[in-house]
Amino acid sequence: MQEQPEPLESNTSQTTLLDASYEENCSQIDPMQEQPEPLESNTSQTTLTELHYEETLSDATQRLPDRVVEFQSSKSQEPYNGDDLLYPGSSLTKGQSLLLLMSYVLRHNLTGVALEHLLKIFNEHFPGLVPETVYLFNKSYGGGPYPYRRPEPLLRSETEHYDHAMAATVQLPVKGVKGPTELMRLEKFQIINGFVPEYQHSVCLGVTRQLATLWLDSNNHNKEWYIGTKADIIDQELLAIKPPVEITRTPRSIQDRKYWKASEWRSFLLFYSLPILNGVLKKKFWNHLFLLVFALHILLQQQVKLCEVSVAEIALKKFVIQFEVLYGIKNVSFNVHLLTHLADSVKNWGPLWATSTFSFESFNGNLLKYFNGTTHVPGQIVKTFLRWKSLRKRVDKCLVNTDDKLKDLFSQLQNSNSMSCKVKNLTGNVTVFGPHSDTVSPSHVFAIEELNGGIVCNCTSYTRFIIGEALYHAEANSRLKKRNNSIAELRDGTLCKVLSLVSYETVTSASDSDGGKKCCVVVQNLVKSKRPLCRDIQLNISSKFVYEVSENSYVYAVNTDSFKRKCVMVKLQDCTFVIPLPNNVERD
Repeated sequence: MQEQPEPLESNTSQTTLLDASYEENCSQIDPMQEQPEPLESNTSQTTLTELHYEETLSDATQRLPDRVVEFQSSKSQEPYNGDDLLYPGSSLTKGQSLLLLMSYVLRHNLTGVALEHLLKIFNEHFPGLVPETVYLFNKSYGGGPYPYRRPEPLLRSETEHYDHAMAATVQLPVKGVKGPTELMRLEKFQIINGFVPEYQHSVCLGVTRQLATLWLDSNNHNKEWYIGTKADIIDQELLAIKPPVEITRTPRSIQDRKYWKASEWRSFLLFYSLPILNGVLKKKFWNHLFLLVFALHILLQQQVKLCEVSVAEIALKKFVIQFEVLYGIKNVSFNVHLLTHLADSVKNWGPLWATSTFSFESFNGNLLKYFNGTTHVPGQIVKTFLRWKSLRKRVDKCLVNTDDKLKDLFSQLQNSNSMSCKVKNLTGNVTVFGPHSDTVSPSHVFAIEELNGGIVCNCTSYTRFIIGEALYHAEANSRLKKRNNSIAELRDGTLCKVLSLVSYETVTSASDSDGGKKCCVVVQNLVKSKRPLCRDIQLNISSKFVYEVSENSYVYAVNTDSFKRKCVMVKLQDCTFVIPLPNNVERD
């Protein structure tokens, strides 16, 4: 794991782990279909492709330890030992000292801020005597660290867990199991594979937030990875980003990160971190971050191929191994360890978004509106829910022949986003709404005629429309101030900026139209750079999920079924990047 050189031009002559020749042979994990129960591997059914990736994974993880020697330091590799004396001649061990501190915290019900101040006071008087931060203090008390072990231990089987559970008690646990649970009575529930390393908490609120704390917390000012002095530079780039509407929260200052929600950490990791931290974070730490971002983009795809999951698994294991080397063994948290299990979770249960708690926590906000006060809350929620359900059924029956004004009133009372009087369906998958214009620029008309292969007339343009389930705002739409909802990727891989959606009629003779309305989208081309933002030469992978782009004046028209997915545009001072959304399903 030597420090990676500067990003190189992609070499199409080299065979990469994501080579297109495997794509047709790799089966897909479709989360919309029912997933089979995880089965034990059957070597007789292993394909050549799977064997190739298993050998690659095994070889890579065996080689990694030999490639990281130059980074190792004895200080970073020393685990915290609770049996060591607090200082030479002390009557207390480190473990006893932490127990006393934790007892004091619990006895006096200290807040997180109070504990943080207490630890700072201790460290000012006696540097290094106790953990510097609340996170390190809680981790030292609660267990860990969790370094990557070689060779990898075998995962516990269902049978082994059953034996451990039946032999254990709360007072005498067996390998972490404190006895049987009622969940073991469920006939088809698998106690091992049935619990997934849910990525909202383990990755977004876990590893990503932990990395930001390491980089920016002033307690790490003497560390090689510290970039807290560059927070203003990060903020300048971060606050200028205008995400699409699929990203529910616009960027906030990195200095307000303790208030960030999981969705903000998700956006920072997937879309903002690599472009913004390039040149800010030291190269070896930035290359290390690339491994995590690369793997998450793969595991969050709408449909994931098994061979791609294997590539992501290699990247994540390298990330975990390097984490210990770069940031020290004491920072290898349980969330970092959980990264090694993400690939297996995807193989068993589908992409990470399919087992995420984002949607569940989003609906918790709806439940808060279903009760008042603090008594009989469950009963209030059930009654309110059933009343709303009954009301909606009755409204559908009673408002069949009612005018639009009354329908709109009911929609508003039901907190619905319905805009029936302004919505117009053009085709099966295209809906337009809001103001329109009957004046279309000559360049746009020419682009439409070039697509249509003939003269068009009666053109009407719209700047706000839905294609499929994706909402687009043309660049000229003034409704959005903090959003850029006009960047898209087409099915052929082309990146573009939406200028307008135009409905039109084709001319069949010198003066007649065919009377049938058609529609298309006028876009401006975004030219991809051939130079990848980042590459890992050892694993032979590159940042194919982020593109440096430049705008040109080429305007053309495309059919509405050409659109694949929305994208995030990150405009920096000297360059612009476009990152497609990993899937069209997830909403944070």
